[in-house]
Amino acid sequence: MNAAEKQDSSVDFRFLNEILVNDQAKGKLVIKKVVGIFFNQSSLFLKQIQNNLKIRDTGELASVAHKFRSNASSVGAIKLMKLLEKFEFDGAQVLKEDWTQSVKSVEDELSVVKEQLKNFIAHFN
Repeated sequence: MNAAEKQDSSVDFRFLNEILVNDQAKGKLVIKKVVGIFFNQSSLFLKQIQNNLKIRDTGELASVAHKFRSNASSVGAIKLMKLLEKFEFDGAQVLKEDWTQSVKSVEDELSVVKEQLKNFIAHFN
């Protein structure tokens, strides 16, 4: 990945690459496991955020957004983490706005992150 790709990337691959440096064979397995968990949990967390917005539960919204941000940090999804901060720390403000746009931004970024992670793992074979 060159400097321009790093700048445009939604994922900071430094952490994942560090796992590979320490033990190439085992590192690939660990990364696949971590990415798999991220894929499974992120879809669940996104649905929970949408449900909490619909029922206007800002307390649970903050809790789920916090878990989702932690999940995103495990794969270096920096831009996604920043988008989730709004739900975690300013849920009441999100509810005052048209929150569908905020959710759409998370959905769009999540799609980009998943694609970048799939491409990263594809190089393992």
